[in-house]
Amino acid sequence: MTAKSVRAQLAADPDLGAGNVLTTLVERGFGLDRPAFTFDTDVDGVIPAWRALSVAELDERVRARAATLHRMGIGRRDPVAVLVTTAADTILAYYALARLGAIPALVNPRIPPDLAAIFLSRLQAVALIA
Repeated sequence: MTAKSVRAQLAADPDLGAGNVLTTLVERGFGLDRPAFTFDTDVDGVIPAWRALSVAELDERVRARAATLHRMGIGRRDPVAVLVTTAADTILAYYALARLGAIPALVNPRIPPDLAAIFLSRLQAVALIA
């Protein structure tokens, strides 16, 4: 199967979204073992920086985060602030929250703390991932 046909199948799926894109790729067996994602920092202290992750590995890391967030009580429609400093943490937190149906609110970690505090108080987030 070509990358173009895989994209066409995914594009034609009306049920596909950010919350289930990885599980859909895994269920359909698309590119499971092919290196596809690289981060410039380590991932969860398990995968070193610059080592490419496959779809299956990325899905595994997202599942782990989603499970932890779920155990903490995060669920559908819960706004959750994400204030992290690495791309890996941003992407994994976003996908984990989307998988749960929560609302990820990405916060730039470089904004002044007083502005971040105002934003967070208005957001009424149920949690902060930092």
